[in-house]
Amino acid sequence: MTIPVRLVKDLIEFSDTIPDLQGIGVKVFSYCKIRDIQWLGQDIIKSVEIVQYRNLEDYFSEGAGDPVFRSFGRTNLPDEIRFFINQKEQYPSLFVN
Repeated sequence: MTIPVRLVKDLIEFSDTIPDLQGIGVKVFSYCKIRDIQWLGQDIIKSVEIVQYRNLEDYFSEGAGDPVFRSFGRTNLPDEIRFFINQKEQYPSLFVN
């Protein structure tokens, strides 16, 4: 299975759902960097913490971008983020030090 991944400069684009007034949720694209990965064992992810940037215009002009921290468990981790977890050497700019 191929996972369609897209990078926007040095951010990972992933599919996200935000709540709406009806409680259904709206599908959107969100942008992030990986902040921390917790492991249960070898190759078993416990959780992943990301820095999600909500304002791309500010991020690219000033480096701020209204960041928020989010955590995902192994069951709800978006595939686009999972794809880059073991690729820190190839894509160091996608990780927050």
